[in-house]
Amino acid sequence: MDYGNILRRSWDVIWNHKFMLVLGFLAALGSGASGGGGGGGGGDTGYTFDGSEFEAMPEIAENLGAIIAAASAIILGLVCFFFILAIVLWLVRLTAQAGMIDAAARLDAGEKVSFGEAISAGWHKLGRMVGLNLVLFGIFILAAIVGVMVLVMGAGATAAGAAASQGDFGAVLGGLGAGLIGLICCLMCLFLLLGIVVTVLYPFAQRAAVLEDMGVIESIGRGWQVIKDNLGEVIILILLFLLLGFVVGAVTLAIFIPVAALAFAPIALRFFGSETIEVMDVVLASGGLLCMILVGAAINAIYVAFRSTAVTLAYGEFTSKKPVTGVAE
Repeated sequence: MDYGNILRRSWDVIWNHKFMLVLGFLAALGSGASGGGGGGGGGDTGYTFDGSEFEAMPEIAENLGAIIAAASAIILGLVCFFFILAIVLWLVRLTAQAGMIDAAARLDAGEKVSFGEAISAGWHKLGRMVGLNLVLFGIFILAAIVGVMVLVMGAGATAAGAAASQGDFGAVLGGLGAGLIGLICCLMCLFLLLGIVVTVLYPFAQRAAVLEDMGVIESIGRGWQVIKDNLGEVIILILLFLLLGFVVGAVTLAIFIPVAALAFAPIALRFFGSETIEVMDVVLASGGLLCMILVGAAINAIYVAFRSTAVTLAYGEFTSKKPVTGVAE
């Protein structure tokens, strides 16, 4: 595979069609002196305890209950709001990812694609993208449940053995601790291995679902087959993007450091010098923070769009066939 050609074509696609950067941004969706407290001095305050304070306790308890109920309702409402928001952002992210995959393949093939068409294509593939997420990443939930059950059963069996044992109870507990630590280490290694496999498999399964119009399970099988048939090239592609991600991170940090120094230096100097912080210091710090957020989002959008496009073009070469274009009815 000509990796240089893949990267060049990917850059041409996103640079000549700026809406790909918008899709990349959407696909990326799923930081002295202390106030002195005043303690009270001793001495007589002139207050006499006569027992009447207990008469107010029911009223206080009633008001406290109302406050707790109101606070609980507010907290529950916020939890529901952020949960719904997270679901919406997740669906938007998956739609943008599918639309970007479809658009990259079609644009590289010389077709004309608009932002609306890309979003429409992603929307039509949303069900399969959701299914891939639930199947592939649901494995971690299932593995976690199994792991907890194994730990509980292992601890229970060892504890039962210790209770029935006539030997040194401390030694038995030590063996229990060592066994649990070993089991936890094994489970962590299993999760790490599983995470690597899913992370590598997921992008290829996505492209099988979008470009070859396959179902969820069929897409996973197709993605795994493509990886096996092109393992060496896939590993090189992964290493290439790890290096590119490091470079992008270094460039982002190189931009953030001087901006942060200029934006936060005045307010930091005043804070550590026990001086009064001026309004302009806060404005400057807020502007610097906003600038870093915008710059970081722009860099991340470019990187996500470029990486997704490159993987899409590489998938097309791996499969040695022109990707299926258009939207399945």
